[in-house]
Amino acid sequence: MDNIGVYIHIPFCKSKCAYCDFVSFTGENADKYYAYKNALVKEIENAPPGGFLIKSVYFGSGTPTIFPARYILDILETIGKYNLSKDAEITIEANPGTASESDFADLKKGEVNRISFGLQSADDDVLAFLGRTHARRDFLRSYEAALRAGFTNIGADIIFAIPGKTRKPLEFTLDFLLGLALSHISAYALTIEAGTRFENLKPADEKTDREEYYLIRDTLQKNGFTRYEISNFAKPGKECAHNQNYWNRGEYLGYGVAAHSFARGSRFANTKSLENYLNGTTEIERRFISREEAAEEKIFLGLRSAEGVDKNGLEKYLGKIAEAVRMGFLSETGGRIRLTDKGIDVSNAVFEFILL
Repeated sequence: MDNIGVYIHIPFCKSKCAYCDFVSFTGENADKYYAYKNALVKEIENAPPGGFLIKSVYFGSGTPTIFPARYILDILETIGKYNLSKDAEITIEANPGTASESDFADLKKGEVNRISFGLQSADDDVLAFLGRTHARRDFLRSYEAALRAGFTNIGADIIFAIPGKTRKPLEFTLDFLLGLALSHISAYALTIEAGTRFENLKPADEKTDREEYYLIRDTLQKNGFTRYEISNFAKPGKECAHNQNYWNRGEYLGYGVAAHSFARGSRFANTKSLENYLNGTTEIERRFISREEAAEEKIFLGLRSAEGVDKNGLEKYLGKIAEAVRMGFLSETGGRIRLTDKGIDVSNAVFEFILL
């Protein structure tokens, strides 16, 4: 039986962050939450992950903890009717201040075993600039509530390369996080996307971007974290199995508005319309992945991981790969290729060089 991951898209948020271009909907609406939960359960039952062993479940996208905990548990109960591994990693993304202590306790009892907090910064001025709805104290309260509920696998996301901000808030954020019992930290450079409140903002310059990334990398590695993917750092054994499955081109099924899936050689996606989804329309697009496309995905997904990729099936690209090795952007050991630190700095350019 093949392994698979399950992704559950919860597209609701209190408000839209200034940088966010994800498919999400704002404003609290208890009736709509209930209807969406029921639609998710129906979709899972109509397109079950049968024939697979579910190794991970990930509740993400908007703010999953804006949902009542019992709705999350209802969805998990539905997934549990199928082949859910006893040691499955079950993650929920949580925005600080959106879950009570009793919510965390219920989630823990319901076998959620990993929390990923969307902190972004420990500096309240930076949080306000980003349009976040929480302050540092809200994160601390949520983090401490999760600890009291018995969670031991807790991570946090941070954003760097924020235009107009000095390095001091980032240094403060790193010091703050290292004082906590976190097992995972993800660090993402702020990306300016069209259609967001930040769309006219000038991005941070490349020098600032790289200097802040090096600060994060070096600080975390000196404090027991390993960089196992370009943007992700974990304590030993605490790597996110769900995301590792993505980078290794493992199969996964996505449920909910705008959710994406990859299974049986095809990639497919759900409608982005909440109204259509609630009315029973789910999948809107399906595409079979050719052998050449699979090789390309193996390169630009697998090379993000510290493990890199083996060269089997990449015969078309071996010349470019050898040249990238000679230029110092890739290293090769035992038939596996990996990005060097130099290559990580220009990873997108390396991928384009190999593939084009």
